[in-house]
Amino acid sequence: MKRNLFYLALLALILFTWYVPPRDPDFGWHFKYGEHLFKTGHLLKENIFSYNFAEYKWANSYWLSQLYFYVTYTFLTPIGMGLLTSVIGGICLIFLIKVAKLSRFETFFYCLSLAVMGGSFLLTVRPMFFSTLFLMLVFVILNYKPKWEKFLPLIFMVWANTHADFTLGLFMYGLFSIQRIIEKFRKERISFKWLASTCLLPLTSVFATLINPYGIDLWKTLLKETHPAQFNWIREWLPIETSINSSIFVPFIISSGTFFVYLSQKRDLSKLWIYIASTVFILLSIRSAYFIRHTMLITNLFALAIWDESYNKVIEFIGPDGRKKLVQAGKLIGVVVSVCLLVHFARNVYLSSSTRSWSIKASYPYEAVQFIKSSPPEGNMFNNYAWGGYLIWQLPEYKTFIDGRMASWEKDGKRMLTIYKDIFDKPESNYDRPEFAEVAWVVVPTKSKLAGYLKEKGWQIRYEDNIAVVAFR
Repeated sequence: MKRNLFYLALLALILFTWYVPPRDPDFGWHFKYGEHLFKTGHLLKENIFSYNFAEYKWANSYWLSQLYFYVTYTFLTPIGMGLLTSVIGGICLIFLIKVAKLSRFETFFYCLSLAVMGGSFLLTVRPMFFSTLFLMLVFVILNYKPKWEKFLPLIFMVWANTHADFTLGLFMYGLFSIQRIIEKFRKERISFKWLASTCLLPLTSVFATLINPYGIDLWKTLLKETHPAQFNWIREWLPIETSINSSIFVPFIISSGTFFVYLSQKRDLSKLWIYIASTVFILLSIRSAYFIRHTMLITNLFALAIWDESYNKVIEFIGPDGRKKLVQAGKLIGVVVSVCLLVHFARNVYLSSSTRSWSIKASYPYEAVQFIKSSPPEGNMFNNYAWGGYLIWQLPEYKTFIDGRMASWEKDGKRMLTIYKDIFDKPESNYDRPEFAEVAWVVVPTKSKLAGYLKEKGWQIRYEDNIAVVAFR
């Protein structure tokens, strides 16, 4: 009974921290892709949302996620979508904990760290939510449930149609397979039959990712769109520092440092593939905050073992009386934290009930969109990059200049994000470039350099608030 209550408390922890309104910048275009598939029965392969790069062909690895978000948002409301997704995530996390047989101390702090991470990344309104679950599942199979390895090809097939992080799952599986072969080679001579049977599932898993609507083009798209531009300008791809994802900066540093302490003490070579994968994820996280998810999901399982040992030594040192006081203090802290999380959760549920509320809270141009709908303009729009997905969703009658899909799009030597950044950040020297000459009106942040420059150039300001400006040539 107590164990069930403990797991219920963990589920509530994930629910309270992972639940968020659909305020991710890319949720809008994911929603519209899902809507197109649901209503037409056809995958959208053409660019119908932007007038730039209109002929660009893009292999969309998110289509299953997009269909899920459209269906749950439409039929369960935003609140129902958020609740269902958070509960699914919590159940999967508890499954991992039970399989890993973590102590209560390890379980609590593992869930706490992932709760902070999930909330920071807005997991439950992004396709990466499913990628996180798949990564969790692949790790469980490779490390705890080897008999389930036969299911990995199926898992990777579904994963490749859900989110592009399946490549990182294949990376882990590759390390696992290489270590298995090396260990066999060190003990005895390897037969061709054994090698073939050992490589069958990993190779099948790779080929299974080709079972998608785009075939090999999905891999070509991933290779083509991995470009330095996104690592220089997109927030979650920037190097980790206190100004980026600050709420997970400290947990990441503590987790990574403790993991290396664990390595120096344990040196269990049977887990070498995990140590290599974790080290790679830590190094990637330093370069790009995006990889913190992968780091904390895996390294914490081992790093917390060190803290658990230290905790047990402290309990033994302070004796029964000290332990009683520690438990009482823990309960008090737990009550305070629970109340704060409940208030946080209730506020997010309230915000989800009103598109206007969460839009304004997230600094989206809600009121500007209402103005545009009431006074429909003509001609091409120039928009803020971070608002592109929101405008595709809330203003579908107009095509964007740029949006979150297009960060790495390139054609004829021209990269869309570079064009946008030149115009947005340096309007004085890019005002006359052909791409902006075709623009009839703009919707951009009020305090942006472009908004100020267009006022100087005599553009008509027909709407302005503390978030957005709508200006006409």
